[in-house]
Amino acid sequence: MGPCNITMIPLIVGFVGGHQGITRSLALSSAFALGLAITLTGMGVFASVVGGLIGVAGGTWYYVMARSAL
Repeated sequence: MGPCNITMIPLIVGFVGGHQGITRSLALSSAFALGLAITLTGMGVFASVVGGLIGVAGGTWYYVMARSAL
């Protein structure tokens, strides 16, 4: 958990805790956790695929990066 996520904890607790009823709070917490897990998993898969493509490029990876920057 990085510094950007730590600062969001009071906001999330205030939002979820502000709703009446344990069922609503549990649903909001579960939706947040599931959304966060899906997002971070997707970003990890994307980074892995891009890293694999750069690794396949071998010694010419800097040409690929320079070309994509243009």
